[in-house]
Amino acid sequence: MKAEFLIDYCHQGDWQPQGGLRQSPIDIQTSLVQDNDETLATIQVNFSDKTATFFNNGQNLQLLGVGEATFNKRLFHFVQMHFHADSEHRINGKSFPLEGHFLFQSPSGEVSYRSLLSGWRIQF
Repeated sequence: MKAEFLIDYCHQGDWQPQGGLRQSPIDIQTSLVQDNDETLATIQVNFSDKTATFFNNGQNLQLLGVGEATFNKRLFHFVQMHFHADSEHRINGKSFPLEGHFLFQSPSGEVSYRSLLSGWRIQF
């Protein structure tokens, strides 16, 4: 899968609204989060010790490399990761200085994005 990002983050106000659920960006309200241990995902990530490549596509810095992850016992191959500064997503209305997005794809073509917010300690 070739990952291409053609969204201009300098002009987010010009983006057309998209319908549907689970649209990005999101603001997670921790008071509404329900913890259900039976549905928590088991995640295992393994990256190769081979050389990875950083690529600047003009919009963000991407890391392309070799690796795989298992989400709920399903195999996904690492495609790329990229960063946003400030974060795209928020928790309780607060943004973070840095957010990393990890893109994985299963052998059957399904895509999984994972996000890592970094830079602040938030007390819940």
